[in-house]
Amino acid sequence: IRESEPELLAHHYSAAEMGEQAVRYWLKAGALAMQRFALQEAITHLNRGMVLVEKLPAGPMRDLMELELRTVLGPAVVAQHGWGQGEVTRILEPALSLTESLDHRPSYAPVLHSLWVHYLCVDRLAVSLETAEKLLAAGTAANDDSLVLVGYRAAVGSHYWLGNHTDALRHGD
Repeated sequence: IRESEPELLAHHYSAAEMGEQAVRYWLKAGALAMQRFALQEAITHLNRGMVLVEKLPAGPMRDLMELELRTVLGPAVVAQHGWGQGEVTRILEPALSLTESLDHRPSYAPVLHSLWVHYLCVDRLAVSLETAEKLLAAGTAANDDSLVLVGYRAAVGSHYWLGNHTDALRHGD
């Protein structure tokens, strides 16, 4: 880029537009690194996107971009460090809030299921059951049989580990 070109770019794009584009590139780089199983690189790229997304103006577009980053970052952290990593909570609980506030149906299954497994692994069994119930409720509200099935599966696991074997059997049936 020649010295005069950054000034030309600044005249054509606002800082927010450039920030949004940068976040999209970090998300794309993180997703590509995940596909190649370059986990540390994926986490680094996605965290850089998270830093930038926080600087964008509030609104649904910003929230959706943050949700997309968190939805890719969560599995990257799980793959690198395991389901019991505390960072999973820090990444995915806000993702759940964003999913609910945006009513972003495609995010319910990956976010809720990941949180459910995480809560099971860190011995937060009551919270895992609440998460399973949210999966069921989201699937029922969306009339999504696949999501309902995932919710029942999660409820079976949570009830089983809580010692509620009759409820586990009921949900399994």
